[in-house]
Amino acid sequence: MKLNMIKQLSFISLFISCSICQAQEVVHSNPVYLGETQFNINVTGGQPRGFSEIVINSFLQDQAYIEDFQEANSRLFDVIIDEELQLPYNYLTLGQEPAKYCNPTEIGLWLVYLTDVAKGDIAIDNISQEQALNRLDTALKSIVDLPKWNGLLYWYDISSANPVKTDYGWASAVDNANFAASLAVVVGAFLDQAEGPTIANSIVTKAQQLIFGQQDGWVELYNEEEGMMYGDERKDRTIDRFCTEERLAPLMAIVLADVDSDVWTNLEIVQSEYTLSNGENIDIVPPWQGAFQIYMPLIFIPEGGWSDDWQNALKNYGAAQIDYCNSTNLYALRSACSDPATANYSYYYQAGVPGASESSVSGGVGATYGAALMRLVLPDQAIDLMQRLEDFTSGEIYGPYGMIDSIDSEGNMSNTYVALDHLMMTVAMAGEVNQEYFVRYLESINKLSTVEDLYQGLDMSIEPANIPTVESVSEVVVSENMLLDFENNSNEMFSFWDGPSGDISCSIADGSLKVSYNTPEYNGVEINFEGDEAFKDADYLLFDIKSSAGLDQIKIEIKGQSGSLAAATIITNIVSDEWMTIKIPISEFNLDNNEIASIDSFYLTIEGWRLPVIQQEGVFYLDNIRIQ
Repeated sequence: MKLNMIKQLSFISLFISCSICQAQEVVHSNPVYLGETQFNINVTGGQPRGFSEIVINSFLQDQAYIEDFQEANSRLFDVIIDEELQLPYNYLTLGQEPAKYCNPTEIGLWLVYLTDVAKGDIAIDNISQEQALNRLDTALKSIVDLPKWNGLLYWYDISSANPVKTDYGWASAVDNANFAASLAVVVGAFLDQAEGPTIANSIVTKAQQLIFGQQDGWVELYNEEEGMMYGDERKDRTIDRFCTEERLAPLMAIVLADVDSDVWTNLEIVQSEYTLSNGENIDIVPPWQGAFQIYMPLIFIPEGGWSDDWQNALKNYGAAQIDYCNSTNLYALRSACSDPATANYSYYYQAGVPGASESSVSGGVGATYGAALMRLVLPDQAIDLMQRLEDFTSGEIYGPYGMIDSIDSEGNMSNTYVALDHLMMTVAMAGEVNQEYFVRYLESINKLSTVEDLYQGLDMSIEPANIPTVESVSEVVVSENMLLDFENNSNEMFSFWDGPSGDISCSIADGSLKVSYNTPEYNGVEINFEGDEAFKDADYLLFDIKSSAGLDQIKIEIKGQSGSLAAATIITNIVSDEWMTIKIPISEFNLDNNEIASIDSFYLTIEGWRLPVIQQEGVFYLDNIRIQ
């Protein structure tokens, strides 16, 4: 038997008192699983034994944490759900009205959440199981009445009792795949209760109606010529990558509309290596950007159970994320989220682990929901990571409606709750139960073997990596290493260049680097560092600067030993005539560990076209260039 971590607590507790019982006669032995660890329970004279008290206590502590987590995070659903329609608003910025529109993914995840509460998989005080059933039935009725494109959902304005399509809310393949998978979870959860005129029967009937209604839409989105699915109703791009959340679209098209399996087999699987901070190279399948793109489908699908190599890839990516959290002291997985540095809502799509993403990403922003998604692959490390984040912020990661959405490397925390992120987080923390409901649905329509075959046919070769331990806050040591202070350094350590117009000059004055410039276009300074691997293990680049005229913007670029400029960032609002410290996360430069170790110089460029006229001529001073 396999124990579900949420539902089987009472059964597990039976073993505590007899975990050290001595056997007299072994009757039989059953394997029992906590997370992914197997234990043998030997039933002796009617009494089980075999669990260590340490394992039991650890499990119960995690279970208590999860229950408290669900209770705290349920508060958002008191304010972000439309009471009449039972559909979620897109986001809520503190002190403002919620954004009253929604998309198919968050609609579907809200259905899953209500299903988990109704089934007792999530236990919270403010929604009873009966209330969850009624709210689920109401939500499904609202969805049945929504306008659709060939059975597929749009994005909707839900500011009135009669939702309408938003101007930009095209019928998206990935959103509707998430919605369809959510409906499959609902059906699978209530199939055994759907006999007769019950509310469960009403729920299953509406959910199946919506699933069957999607078939024409999936056929319409099939690009037969290329053997791929279109991204949305506009048909201006196709889904061509496996390691994004969009892989669910071709899968659901195959399952629900018998679209040709080439839409799955034609997905490109990109394999690469990632270098951990200890120098170990591991095999990864990088997502396009961040964690949710690789992990979100796991809410519904037990992917790793059908492909050993893909399971290794899922865990290895978790190793890269954990290692990056440890090395940067930012305790949240890198994944798209609300931008914590802005007062008004702005979604930050570029978050990811540099060197472990296909596209250019920034490692300076972390999403709090990321660890919850990773729990479906690495449950123990995920809980450790979430607790570490709470410890580091002294509990301030929790706001009035639960865990806030994001945090950056400066400790800035978002003031916005995003329905999609919050729902991913809470249903993922329910564990593998939704995967079980999804599989039950596949079995009911005789498609389980079809999906298993698709995953078993994945073409990749991934060796398992050692998963790093999540470091505790007490193990984090902050230290600084001075690279240049200009007090005793010669002119050989820096140089300067003129752009197409204007001029610049540098000299050492009063123990700092004095830079005089007249720069209608751009001019700059190059500063070289002595010694190899000066930046190895660095988290931040810091320097002190002051300006005679003030500077609204200045560009920082760094160069490795290969000789090419590696990355760039823009620093703004340098105050006139006052020394100030600029602190730049190394993660902003989008480099892997090997590239960071090779940094030997950085460029400071003034681009006149970015500046007001009054700032295009002046003097600034630079000192105390260091790493932390």
